[in-house]
Amino acid sequence: MNIEGLLNDENLPAVPEDLPKWDGSSITTPQIGVFDGTLDAMADILPNAALMTGSAATSVISQAGIESAAIEAQEIGVPIEDPTAFAKEQAERTAAVAKEWRRKAKEDYSPDPETTGVVAQVIHGVGTEITKGVMATLVTGGNAGAASLLYGAQHGIETAQRYKDQGVDEDTAASLGVGAFVAGTLGMRLPAALGSTRAVSALYGSVVNPLANVSEDTTIRTILDKSGYAALADKVDPFDPINLAVAAVVGGGFGALGYRARQDTELQEAVAKADAADNAKAAAEAPAVDAKQKPVLEAVSKALNNSIVNANVDAIREASALRVSSAGVVLQNRDRNTAKSIMQMQRIAANPVYTMVSVSRDFAQGAPAIGYAEIPEAQYGRYERVAASDGTMMEMRYAVIEADQVQTSNFVDGSRNPDYGTEARNIAIAGNGRIAGIAEAYRRGTADKYKADLVADADTVGIPKEVIEKMQSPVLVRVMSDKDAGRADIAALSNETGTAGFDAAEQAENDAAAIDLSKLTFDEEGNITPETIQQFAALVKDYSSKRIST
Repeated sequence: MNIEGLLNDENLPAVPEDLPKWDGSSITTPQIGVFDGTLDAMADILPNAALMTGSAATSVISQAGIESAAIEAQEIGVPIEDPTAFAKEQAERTAAVAKEWRRKAKEDYSPDPETTGVVAQVIHGVGTEITKGVMATLVTGGNAGAASLLYGAQHGIETAQRYKDQGVDEDTAASLGVGAFVAGTLGMRLPAALGSTRAVSALYGSVVNPLANVSEDTTIRTILDKSGYAALADKVDPFDPINLAVAAVVGGGFGALGYRARQDTELQEAVAKADAADNAKAAAEAPAVDAKQKPVLEAVSKALNNSIVNANVDAIREASALRVSSAGVVLQNRDRNTAKSIMQMQRIAANPVYTMVSVSRDFAQGAPAIGYAEIPEAQYGRYERVAASDGTMMEMRYAVIEADQVQTSNFVDGSRNPDYGTEARNIAIAGNGRIAGIAEAYRRGTADKYKADLVADADTVGIPKEVIEKMQSPVLVRVMSDKDAGRADIAALSNETGTAGFDAAEQAENDAAAIDLSKLTFDEEGNITPETIQQFAALVKDYSSKRIST
C-alpha cells in the first residue's frame, strides 16, 4: 500500500465551506456548585462510618487467635482436621470481607470530588468522624480518656488499612497507623482536657485538631517518601483546605462532647472519693466498744427500756404532745452539708437540665416549690394540683423568679444560709438544692440552655415568653399557699420521695418530730400491749408508709 499517496492532499476529500470553524477557545466543563450533592453526602454518613468501623474491628481477629480457638474447639469434639489451615482460611476470608467493606465505603458511600460540592464534602467528613467519636464514647461508657484511645486506635487502623490497599508494605503501613493513632487520640482528648467550659473546649478543639491533622499528614508524607512511595507521598497535602475545615469542625465537636464526658468521669470520681472520706470520718469518730464494757452497756440499755415501759403513762403522753406542738414549722430537715448533697448541687450547677426541674404534679419532684412568695403578677402562670407522698393535695401556681431572690437553706458549697427562714419571703420549701444549683449555674454561665428551654416551654406553664426573656436569671418555681407552706410536716413531705435518703441521725430526728406518742394507749399498769404496738405501727405508717411494714 502506498502510504504517501494516501496522504497526498490531492487524494483527500474536500472540506465543505459551510462547516463551523473552531475559534481556538478552550473547552469548558460544567461548574460544580458548593452545595451540590449535600443530601446524598448526609445520607452516606452512617453507612460509611459503620463500614469503616466494622473493617477496623476485624483487625483484632488475628490468625493466631483463630487457631487457638480452633484447637480448643477440636478438643471438645468439633470436627476441625487442621486448625492451622482452618485459621489461615478464616483469617483470609475475614480480611477479604473487611477489604470489601472499605471498597464499598469509598466507592458507594463517599462523596466524589469531581461531582460533589465543597459543603457536601465537609459535611460528610464531619458527620463520619463525629459518628465514630460518639460510638467510641458510648462503647466506653462515657469515659473521656478511654473514648479518645478507642477513637485514635480506629483512626490508626483505618490509615494502615487504607495504605495497604494501595500497595504499601506491612511495616510501613504499621508506622503510618501509629502516627495516625497518636494524632487521632490527641485530637479528641486534648480539647476536653484543656477547656474550662464546654464552649472553651470546643474552641480549643477547632484549633488543636487541625494542628494534629497537619502533623499527621506531614508525618505520613515523610514516611511514604523515605520508604520509596514518592508517588503516594505527593498525593498527601497537609494543608488541604477541605481536610482542615473538616478537622476544625470535628475538633470543636470533640471538645464539646469530651467536656461532658470528662465532667461525668470527674463527678463519679469525686462522689466516690467523698463517700470514702465520709465513711472514714464516721469510722474514726465512732466510739470503740470494749469487750469488757459490753455486758455493762447491755444491762444499762435493758434497765433504760424497763424504766420507759414502767414510767407514768400520762407523763409520756404529755411530754410527747408538748414536743410535737412546740416543734413549730420545720422548713428544711435535710442536712445539705454532706458530700452527696454538695455533689448534687455542683452537678446541677455544671449542667442544669430543665426537663428535670420543670412541670410536675409530684411535690418532691420537678420545679422547686417556694412559700410566702412576693412575685409580680406578670411573672405568674397557670395553676397545678400537686400531690405529696401521703396523698395530701395542694394547689400551686407556676411562676418565674430571679434565682438570687429565693431564700435557700444552704449555698452551693453546702454551707448554711444564716438568713434562711428569718424573713417570710420567697422561701424555698422543696428543692433547695435545685435552686442553689441553678443559681450557681447562672453565675458560672452554664444556664443558657436551661433558660432557652424554659422560654420554649413558656406556653406549657402559662407564662409569657417575653417576660422570661427579659429576666437575667429566671427560675421556674411552684408557688405554694401560705397555709400549705406553714404546715408542721411540710419538710417531711418535701423530702419523702425523689431525693437522696436521710442518714440515720436525720431520719431519727425527723421521726421524733412527727410521731405523737400521746395517742397511744397502755394497760392499767402502764405496760405495752399488742394494741399499743398496733397503734404505734399505724402512727408510723401514716407518717411514712415506707418506714415500716405491718
